[in-house]
Amino acid sequence: MGEQILPSLCQRPNVHSLAPPAALFLLVMLVSAPLSAQPKLTCEDDYIPPEHRDDAMALTLKGIACFEATSYAQALTYYRRAYAISPSPLLDAAIGRSMHELGMWGAARAYYQRYLSRGDAEGRGKIEERLSELERQLAEEAATLSLTSSPQAARVFLLGESGHTEDLGVTPMTTRLAPGKYTILFEASGFYASQKIALLSPK
Repeated sequence: MGEQILPSLCQRPNVHSLAPPAALFLLVMLVSAPLSAQPKLTCEDDYIPPEHRDDAMALTLKGIACFEATSYAQALTYYRRAYAISPSPLLDAAIGRSMHELGMWGAARAYYQRYLSRGDAEGRGKIEERLSELERQLAEEAATLSLTSSPQAARVFLLGESGHTEDLGVTPMTTRLAPGKYTILFEASGFYASQKIALLSPK
């Protein structure tokens, strides 16, 4: 079943303010830098040596460590940081895999498809298997969430229980998610933010 959310954002005073706002196969395929040159990273904390904080390989390895620790939101954060530095097809696959685990099924499909459109043959079979399973979930289990707002063009964020914030885009929009409870944040310039809860049921 789907759900439609239509918040009405309240205008705020015009005052100056600062605006905030298969890991293993991936590891084997990463060849853009020697692994021996990379620091040993775990997902126990957010620490990355200063000299590696803008290193796409180090950020990717940190993401892999988090993914293997089932900290999928943290993995996604590191994969995205790596992608901003070096947007490789392998990171398309890694981002899609993390989103798949987090229940962001519609977005995960887009990343899987992007990888398959430009990724190499070595990892293709595994992602095709993941995409096939995801297509089954989308057809049989996924819920549809429709988001709009007043005013329109509000930016929408999905707030995860782990503290991860995912930018979903701007209203109006529709996305496909795994069934469950989601916290949605709407923001628009000149308006107070609005936060809503969505309870999505299986098909």
